[in-house]
Amino acid sequence: MSSTSPAEEERRGSYRVDDCIGLRVSLVPVKAEQTALTSGKAARERFAMINRLLVMREKSLPAFRKVERRAPDVARYLRHLEDQIETVARVLGQSGNTMPEEPTEDVSISATGLSFMSSTAYPVDALLEFRLVLFPERVHLFVYGRVVRVEHELDPDLPTVSVAFEEISPEDRELLIKHLHNVQIRTLNAEH
Repeated sequence: MSSTSPAEEERRGSYRVDDCIGLRVSLVPVKAEQTALTSGKAARERFAMINRLLVMREKSLPAFRKVERRAPDVARYLRHLEDQIETVARVLGQSGNTMPEEPTEDVSISATGLSFMSSTAYPVDALLEFRLVLFPERVHLFVYGRVVRVEHELDPDLPTVSVAFEEISPEDRELLIKHLHNVQIRTLNAEH
């Protein structure tokens, strides 16, 4: 009989990739955990506003290609408008939490969690709030995760913190899985 929980089994069964992302982490106080988990939807939607634009852009790509072939000047103007809207969405989504424009943090990430080196040794079972930017797509994810392990083996001053995602929207999980797939393809192409 297995001594691991179903969540641990799911986490182990998820494909992990090494990646470099934009990352902001904050500890959710124990007294505020329930409130954060239930009211985090508004903050998530504001932060990840750019994701909706990226999904809409992808869905409208076939129509855009037709316009591009028939009227290249109109297509350039539409792309310019999209870029301006994207800029506004990024500014509104950050709401005081400036995110890196380039990858800054090395992580090991899957659809169910991530591990990262931290100058803060978060306690096991602590709830963390994550703001992630995945590159090069620049997908913004707002996720809550629970610390499952803290290891000091690689660097005593920078423990490796492993987290299982506890609250991630289905849309964000889908974007994350797509990103992980793209990283895997890029890695395989680089090896050949």
